[in-house]
Amino acid sequence: MNDPFLDFNQECFQINQLQFNLPIQQLESCPYCFEIFDNCKTMKDHCIQIHETDYMYICIYCQKPSKRKSDYNRHIRSI
Repeated sequence: MNDPFLDFNQECFQINQLQFNLPIQQLESCPYCFEIFDNCKTMKDHCIQIHETDYMYICIYCQKPSKRKSDYNRHIRSI
């Protein structure tokens, strides 16, 4: 004969276990380079900044393109 109290306790235990295991974090992957990100916003920011931006800075000495001013400045200092 099944004990209803025991069944109830087992069910509560299972529910508690599920609560501690959730939420399962959904990782996002960049469609261009497949780098993994914690969330969709971070992945979208990465795509815009790295993959979808035109080269705005071009070295006057060697024509190396850079998307960010900081990368351009670092390159110029290294010449």
